[in-house]
Amino acid sequence: MPWLKVDDAFHRNPKVEAVGLAGAGLYAKALAYCAEYLTDGRVPVRWARMQVVLEPDGAKLLGELEEAGLWRRAGLWFEIPDYLDFNPSKEQVELERESRSERGRAGANRRWERERARRAENG
Repeated sequence: MPWLKVDDAFHRNPKVEAVGLAGAGLYAKALAYCAEYLTDGRVPVRWARMQVVLEPDGAKLLGELEEAGLWRRAGLWFEIPDYLDFNPSKEQVELERESRSERGRAGANRRWERERARRAENG
């Protein structure tokens, strides 16, 4: 599971302040979506619309995030421009996962070898 990195000055970022609390919340959810699904900073427009369907002026909120420069429309996606400046890419996350897995297998193999040697000594 990758972790999402959010600047500790997020709360006072002028772009975030421009979209208000509802916009900041949607933006934070979009960041988390990107981290969970390893989208390299893209959220489907359909997902974004589903987040605001019950909100008054929900469609307006999507536009406000775009106007503030927090994301930009790219076909069926909203792209978060600086996502990869602060968060690892899908490739980086997958390489780290594989590396951890290999280290875990190597550690398990060492433990098994020690246990086999101990059993052989004790006959």
